[in-house]
This record gives sequence, structure tokens and C-alpha cells, in this order.
Amino acid sequence: MKRTVFFLLVVVLTGSLIVFAQMRGGGGQRGGGPQMSGPQHHPDPHHGQMQQQQERQQSRTHECEHSCVKAREEARHLERYCEASRFDPATARQLGRQLGERLQAMEEHHSALRERLSAAEREREQKRLEAMEASQQRWRGALAEVERELEKETPSREALRRHARSLNKELKKFQKEMHALEDSLGD
Repeated sequence: MKRTVFFLLVVVLTGSLIVFAQMRGGGGQRGGGPQMSGPQHHPDPHHGQMQQQQERQQSRTHECEHSCVKAREEARHLERYCEASRFDPATARQLGRQLGERLQAMEEHHSALRERLSAAEREREQKRLEAMEASQQRWRGALAEVERELEKETPSREALRRHARSLNKELKKFQKEMHALEDSLGD
């Protein structure tokens, strides 16, 4: 009897969570609200092409923003590792290499995104792109500090942690600008 009641309770709770998630926007999708499907009639014959181009642009900005999120995770992981009681320079160097690779991938995504912007989009987003470039220069500097520290025979845990934290802060600023760019291009 207890098992049956417990099973029913689990089923009801699971069902209510699913309904709640769908009401909030379909289980984690950005934007929330009701999702429309199927073809829509628009008097503008170019609407479909413009919408597809907009979706591709959003996909590119989302890809760039996602790589920034992953790079921030790597930076925080390195920072936490430096705070751990068992610090191994070889492991820290491996984490530093992974972070560098992640940042390189992020730069490639960002560069590809910038190249694909139309002239009108570049002009409209000029200030944001300049802020992103300045932020990019700052996090490159923070990454260089991390790499310099890791090149030492016995890297300083505290210095490495401090540089990783600085890098994470700069990446957060870059991510904020990327998110704003994504929102702006999505309009």
C-alpha cells in the first residue's frame, strides 16, 4: 500500500513539474511564452528569407555566447583547483591548456560572427563591438598572465588563482556584451 501511494505521489509530482516547465516556455527554451508551429502567412514575400537569416545570425551569436560560458567554466575550474588542498603544477598546467584551447575556440566563433555581420549591422553595433574588442584585449592579457605563471617551475597558487579570477571577470563582461549583441540582432 505504501509503495502504491509513493508511486502515485511521484507520478503526480513529475506530471506537475512537466506542466509547469511547459507553461514557463517549453523546458528551458529562451524567450518563453507559447511556441507557434506550422507555416505562417505574411504579406511580405521576403519574410521567410529574412527570418531564416535572422535565425542563422542568432545561432551564430548563441554559439559564440555558449563558447564564452564554457570558457568561464574552465577559468572558474582553474581558480577552484588553485584553492584545493592538493595542488599539482602538472594538473594546473593541463587545466591552463584546456582553458587556452577553449578561449581560442571562442575567439574563432567571435571572429566568424563579426565577419558575417552585414555592413548595416556592423555600423549599428559599432560601440558594442568596440567594447567587446576592448574586453577581449583585457582577457587576453589575463590569459597571458595565467600562462606566464604556469610556465614557472613552481607556479604560485595564489597568483594563478588571482589571474584566473581576473580572467573570469573579463570573460563575464565579454559574455554580457555578447548576450546584448545576440538580443539586438534578434530584433
